[in-house]
Amino acid sequence: LPGATIILSTWEGSNTENLDYDVLIKSKDPGSNMMGTYNSNCFRQITSSINGLKACKTKYSIKMRTDFELRNNNFLDYFLKYNQVSFDQNYKILKQRVVTLTTCNPNRRTKWPFNVCDWFFFGLTEDVINIFDIPLVNKQFTRKNNTGDEYVVYNPYSPEQYIWFNFLSKYKQIFFNDLEDISNDNIKLSERYFANNCILLSSKRAGIKWLKFPGAAYAQMPCLSNSGLYTFNEYKKLLNKYANNNLMIFPNILEEFVYFIVYNLRFIVKQTYLKLKDVIIKK
Repeated sequence: LPGATIILSTWEGSNTENLDYDVLIKSKDPGSNMMGTYNSNCFRQITSSINGLKACKTKYSIKMRTDFELRNNNFLDYFLKYNQVSFDQNYKILKQRVVTLTTCNPNRRTKWPFNVCDWFFFGLTEDVINIFDIPLVNKQFTRKNNTGDEYVVYNPYSPEQYIWFNFLSKYKQIFFNDLEDISNDNIKLSERYFANNCILLSSKRAGIKWLKFPGAAYAQMPCLSNSGLYTFNEYKKLLNKYANNNLMIFPNILEEFVYFIVYNLRFIVKQTYLKLKDVIIKK
């Protein structure tokens, strides 16, 4: 991306000496926060993202992790192509679809609707700002851990769900109570908003390499994923089903076969391990 402006958004007191950037934004660190069952950097991400994006003067922008490497600019081709296809205006909130990495398909075992990948967004600057222009705190909830001790969490969602759900909630009333709430047709509703506001790409298809853990989490090939990521064919099916399109989809038999074998084999191995562990502990 020759000529692109690099905006580094980080924290007051951070050592940025010898780093390569054009614009430096330093914010007050809001700290970590409890999200569901674990401590997260969700509020940090929202703060650094929105402050960096507001300093962006160009029509388009990328919000991405600093441990990402762009191997090519293939995501631009997908952005252009899949903003030319139809939308369902009832579920279109952004002015254009934004490119993001693929996420877990809640029709599989990880039943997490509204869980957008929050690592990478490319699109109109005003659209990407819109996604991150959300409150840090909605309300607090009390949860209990395995031993019955109570602790306070800021919301019952994953960080990814918190960002996407709060963005959607600025425009729509959605009944979504916790991480795995699939009542009220939430899986279908989640997919409708994905189809009309996102372009879901694997990291390889988008031209992105995660330097921290290459090929892990959202950077996995979908057919090798442990959380059941959407394949690109599955994304195109969402466009046909929920965005009034009639795209030609050629079956990827090899991908479907590998996905079925690896995904189910991993589940069987995990269940077997847990049973053996339980037997050993009891003995």
